[in-house]
Amino acid sequence: MNQGIQQVVSAYVRLKGVTALLEMKAHREKLLSRALDTDHYSLALSRELCQQDLAAIEDGIQHILKSGTLRGCVDRMQPHSIAGWAQCVDHPEIPLRVEVYFDGRLAGSVLADRYRQDLETANLGSGNHGFDFRPDQHAFLSAELIEVASPDGRVLHGGTLKRAPAASVDQGLASSSLTTGLM
Repeated sequence: MNQGIQQVVSAYVRLKGVTALLEMKAHREKLLSRALDTDHYSLALSRELCQQDLAAIEDGIQHILKSGTLRGCVDRMQPHSIAGWAQCVDHPEIPLRVEVYFDGRLAGSVLADRYRQDLETANLGSGNHGFDFRPDQHAFLSAELIEVASPDGRVLHGGTLKRAPAASVDQGLASSSLTTGLM
């Protein structure tokens, strides 16, 4: 990991400099788009370094966003799709990372950056705040507790699914009950 970029990102996080981080991200993405030929070692290395920088910058952006006012909702929680929307009120056009937990363990994360007409109609920015997480179906069906959380760790409204411990994979969602967590 590039220690220099880590220090710069940390400084901007302390200053809550989300605009500067977004500019850094755009610059790295531009560099990445230019380093296409992976047959040459130097270009492959440049791509790898840019990708590492982008990951560090995105982590910094998400860290700033989680200290803002967050809102969102889970609309669908099924074995093939966990979907909803999430947004930071303070920075409404920057996509939030939503995390999905099965029995307290991180199952994965997804950016809430998909367009939804209903969100735009409701004056929630451009409407680019939807997410659709594709879980491992077996893990989904065997989990007793599924939670969908915003970057600050709070469970999104409608983002908790609890099953009785005796529920088997064969029973699927038949014995499930949906409970909501307020955001």
